[in-house]
Amino acid sequence: MYKHFTTLAQVATEKAALRSLLEANNPETNLDEIESKMQALAARETELRAAAERTEKRSRLMQKIGSGEATGNPVENPVNAPAEKRSLEDVLGSKEYRSAWAKTLLRRPLNETEKRALDTVVTTTATEFVAASEDADGVNNGGLFIPSELNLSLVQELSLVSPIFRDINKTSFAGVVKFPYKKNAGKAERKGASKETEANKDGSIEWATLELKTAEITVTIPVTWKLEAMAVDQFINFFLTELKLQISEAKIEGAIYGSGNDDMEGITVKAVTKTYSGTVVDALKTNLSALGAKKKIGAKVYISTTAAEDLQFAQDGSGAYIFPIAAGLPKTIAGYALETDPYLHDGDIIVGNLQRYARMNVTEAMSVTKDVSGKKRRNEYTAYEVCGSAAQPEALLYIKKA
Repeated sequence: MYKHFTTLAQVATEKAALRSLLEANNPETNLDEIESKMQALAARETELRAAAERTEKRSRLMQKIGSGEATGNPVENPVNAPAEKRSLEDVLGSKEYRSAWAKTLLRRPLNETEKRALDTVVTTTATEFVAASEDADGVNNGGLFIPSELNLSLVQELSLVSPIFRDINKTSFAGVVKFPYKKNAGKAERKGASKETEANKDGSIEWATLELKTAEITVTIPVTWKLEAMAVDQFINFFLTELKLQISEAKIEGAIYGSGNDDMEGITVKAVTKTYSGTVVDALKTNLSALGAKKKIGAKVYISTTAAEDLQFAQDGSGAYIFPIAAGLPKTIAGYALETDPYLHDGDIIVGNLQRYARMNVTEAMSVTKDVSGKKRRNEYTAYEVCGSAAQPEALLYIKKA
């Protein structure tokens, strides 16, 4: 399937495209097809790495024969083989860099492959980073980008607890805060056989710009010297768990309720806002008409935990529960998919197509720096990224309790 790929950079680009499809969580996405492509990519990646290793080994042996050196045991194939220059994204997604990242933070020696992986990241971002020593004694001044695997795991974990965060269109374009979108577009025409040669009317598209508002997302994780004796994989799992627990509220709350004033702009800021004082059913029945018909295409209804409780225990005129308690809440309401988001404030309801009309972009990738505190006998790891978000004006409906 991917025999035409000749570089690992092509493999990395295709992986990123498949990852974007999975993050979009489109119900029409063929997961079996993606799984098949991932298997084919893995196989092609193995072939390319083997070819690069063979090419390099052959080159080294020829050089040694030419100079009269003893061949000895060939060294392990480095990450940056001369046969191919790997992209930063490719390196960040490699097992070598994952291990080098953790070992560097833990001040542990790196093998040759890990050193080269770390050096690639440092060199690529030379304007921001200062290389660590050969023995990884300390962290370079600008911090180290977290491996792609950890970043993806963090996004997946946050998506599990917040359907709203999961459905927002998420991207990672460095430094980009403005995105064009179609505000209005002309309609396609239907022409019968008698109008086969009739010219089309000039199409018209009105474009607008969605400007994201950014904020720093940062958290410090303290680790005692005694605890830092853990193995590399244990450290990575520990770090990811702590990062998820501490960063979730800042990032998800910002995406929903951020003010946009020196902060992320939440989806509620430019939404059509309504209030209600009755039940959730009353709120939806009265206010759904406030959202335009086109904006309802692909829309979902997101409700807070208290709104979900209100809906679950709603009763009809005879006192019977509208939705049987044993069966739980319905999957749809009024034709819209229904989901509960624990990060919505009490009584709040959001209606809309978040994948289409709301966007979040990581403008500066997450990095980690390390501070040593001898007095407290602990090390402090500070994670930092810059994230922006916004939604198109009046494309979503925000209904809140009066």
